[in-house]
Order: sequence, then C-alpha cells, then structure tokens
Amino acid sequence: MDDGKRGRESIAGIEPLLSLNEIASILGVTRRAVERLRSTGSLPRPDLKVGRNLRWRAETVKAWLDSGLGAV
Repeated sequence: MDDGKRGRESIAGIEPLLSLNEIASILGVTRRAVERLRSTGSLPRPDLKVGRNLRWRAETVKAWLDSGLGAV
C-alpha cells in the first residue's frame, strides 16, 4: 500500500537503519564531526556495512548515547 508518504517510517515493524547524516542530525553536529568520532573509535561499530554504506540501528545509537560515550 503506497499512501504517498516517503521517508524513514517503519514498514510492517521493520525499523529503518540510521546513516552518518542521520546520526549527525540527531546529535546536532556536522557529518564530519560524526566521521571524526568514528575514526577515533568513539562511535559504535555499524550494525550493517554494504560497500561504503554504513548503517546503525536506532537502539545501538540510543544505547551509545545512554552510556555517556556519545557526548560530543
């Protein structure tokens, strides 16, 4: 069923995975800042990597933020 909506909505209980840009938006920083966190090992490992595309589950990012390690 296509209701004309596009975006990151869950479809039939499938949670979308977050990109670097989306994590940057959540944190209120630039993508480059998130890339620096990743290069220093501060960002959790991606839950999915396909080629150069990295994606994180929302719960992975939430757990990282809740642990206090996500302080930017």
